[in-house]
Amino acid sequence: LGHSLGELTAACVAGVFSFEDGLRLAAERGRVMAQTTPGLMLAAMLPPDKLAILLDKDLWLAAENGPKMSVASGLVDAVEGLERRLAAEGVATLRLASKNAFHTPLMADAAKAFRAAVAATTRHAPKIPWLSNVSGTWIGAAEAQDPQYWANQIVSPVRFTRNLAVLAERRRLL
Repeated sequence: LGHSLGELTAACVAGVFSFEDGLRLAAERGRVMAQTTPGLMLAAMLPPDKLAILLDKDLWLAAENGPKMSVASGLVDAVEGLERRLAAEGVATLRLASKNAFHTPLMADAAKAFRAAVAATTRHAPKIPWLSNVSGTWIGAAEAQDPQYWANQIVSPVRFTRNLAVLAERRRLL
């Protein structure tokens, strides 16, 4: 299990990418994502469904980090406006150390470039299962090797809460 960039680490540990290729891909992912439109990310002490209701133009749900913790991401003015609204409602927030709106459609150009980088990299079926941040459940071998999956992972919300629920259920069944 990894979160955002950590999922690329999980793929390396699982054997999809070599360690060296994983390092190269991580650097490329950071490079192309940093070149996108400036934005902000804001963690909020709200369940993802409650935060989603408050999102409007230029704001997206970027991560579900816990039952009562989620992250909004978007253009600077939109995130600052959300931050003010949440403060007025007494909701605890924290700006993340990001100058870009990760896990949003604003990452489309980065996703396209990263897809090409993954397509040019040797990939193997995973030897160890891991949980997808995109779907929130176990990743399939074909999906793990698909360059489009890795492009989607950049623009999709991180479903970490779902990942944790799957792990908890697995543990319960053991």
